[in-house]
Amino acid sequence: AVGGPEALEGGSTGDPLTGAAGAQRFERRIEELLQEARRSGNFHGVMLIAPDEFEAVYDRLGYAAGEERLWQVASLIRSHLPPGAEFYRPSAKHFAALIPEQPDSACRALAQQMCADVAARPFYRDNLTVSSSLSIGVVSIGLANTSCQDIIDRATHALKRARELGGGRVHVESLVQSMEEQAREQSLGEWLENKLLTNKLRLAAQPIVPAAANAGAPPWLELLLRIEDDDGVWLPPDHYIDVLEKLGLTPLVDRWVVDQALKPSPRATQIKNSGGRLSINIFGSSLLRDSFLQEMRELLVRSAVPTTQLCFEIEESFIVQHQQHAAAFVSMVGEFGCQIAIDRYRGGVGLTALRHVPATYIKLHESLVTRQNFDVIDRAHLDWLTSAAKLVDAKVVACAVRDDDMLERLRAAKVDFVQGFAIASPSPYSI
Repeated sequence: AVGGPEALEGGSTGDPLTGAAGAQRFERRIEELLQEARRSGNFHGVMLIAPDEFEAVYDRLGYAAGEERLWQVASLIRSHLPPGAEFYRPSAKHFAALIPEQPDSACRALAQQMCADVAARPFYRDNLTVSSSLSIGVVSIGLANTSCQDIIDRATHALKRARELGGGRVHVESLVQSMEEQAREQSLGEWLENKLLTNKLRLAAQPIVPAAANAGAPPWLELLLRIEDDDGVWLPPDHYIDVLEKLGLTPLVDRWVVDQALKPSPRATQIKNSGGRLSINIFGSSLLRDSFLQEMRELLVRSAVPTTQLCFEIEESFIVQHQQHAAAFVSMVGEFGCQIAIDRYRGGVGLTALRHVPATYIKLHESLVTRQNFDVIDRAHLDWLTSAAKLVDAKVVACAVRDDDMLERLRAAKVDFVQGFAIASPSPYSI
């Protein structure tokens, strides 16, 4: 049966609002389907589903309206599920569906229909219209030699990719990798680790400047990781970021970047004397390592750049899913006077969470910055986010500014800072 009270195993594992079964039943059912797939060779679909920007409904319209919209979205999802499919709510932030005996292609088509249906039905309340969308990660349970946790991790990664693409999208990640694909990934991982251990990574920097021209403003640079191939060509980040995360190399990368940026050097002295600021991105997966905070503390203690001139950037999606880990890092760097920027922000954190993870800066998601140039709804959303940021004393940074028309619209929206190729391209950052 699809969801329903019969799917619940008591209040501790089920959701009384939507009637969806909880995380324990979800994981146990994945184990059952995994065993069945190994016996029969059948494929089963897994969808991890997240309403985009759902905190905005609660913040703008209140708790009751948020719960009503959540129930509506759950009902829409269920209406698309075929006979035999199962509906779950494994966490407060996610729904999930299991689709027995369906391949990736069928699950992708089904997920795309869900996304289109939710996007076409905005929420009306108190003379206000709130648009919403779904991001969906899709994986298959099949013959792969894997585990329940592997499946959930891959579904979580697929959902993250769907959100990184701008939300309202579906991303499918295959569980069944060929031996050749696994070998290539392992080889790339070993190559990347060797780059790390032999200190052959590179730093680039891209300026962030006031939206209103201000020639006297101190420089603000965001540091970017760059890796050269064996021919000296810079690889695009998409070529290696996923591999770094899958192989658990992100703490090594983050430690290397922070160490390079903060060690004594002519560039560190220049930043110190100019009163400028350095922004450093931190992988969310690094913050999940227990030892990482202490390692960062040690680097900050001996920093050659005044720590009050440092800003650490954390992605919004990580804060939504791991608020406690994010808050612990924010608290630690706050002891040194460092600032925090929430990166790739689309409003999913909500104002309530922002009070627990105070940010000096909010960096808007590049998809929102791009779409507001031609979509009136996205323009209104950007205006609202800019106004909301000011309520918590945060400055707004618009990234991925590509041309003068986009820059003028962002100035009209009263963003505080801008960054992108229309401002300045990334360039090598020499130590």
